[in-house]
Amino acid sequence: MEVNLYLESTIKSPRESEGIIGFVIEVQTKGEPATKSQFYRVNATKNQSQLMILNIALSHLKKMPFALSIYADFRYLESAFSHGWIDEWEKNGWKNAKNEPVGNAAMWQETLILLNGNEVSWHVGEEHSYKKWMISQMKEE
Repeated sequence: MEVNLYLESTIKSPRESEGIIGFVIEVQTKGEPATKSQFYRVNATKNQSQLMILNIALSHLKKMPFALSIYADFRYLESAFSHGWIDEWEKNGWKNAKNEPVGNAAMWQETLILLNGNEVSWHVGEEHSYKKWMISQMKEE
């Protein structure tokens, strides 16, 4: 099964602030793609909001296995996977390179459980057909 996941967050601050997070899940079918979208008002940091919406969206994916393409401007999340940080954190008991506890470790652990070893490709900063619609929906929230 091929799944595209489109993620957005209005929270850009490293300090906790209020904002809106949202997702669109697009599943390829024989005809038109099937989609599901949801938006939430949250109070979180930038990194927390990004992990939060990723995990919420992943929790809606019930059929396994799937090939997942994630479209988002979330370089921190993508880097954690592409640079192997998440594997190192897990191996080191959720400690970072400075031997300090990894921020949002419980959320990262949830991400790994929800991904369940499925293939993921990241598309950071790429334009997609839902972006303008998602931003307009977030303004209405």
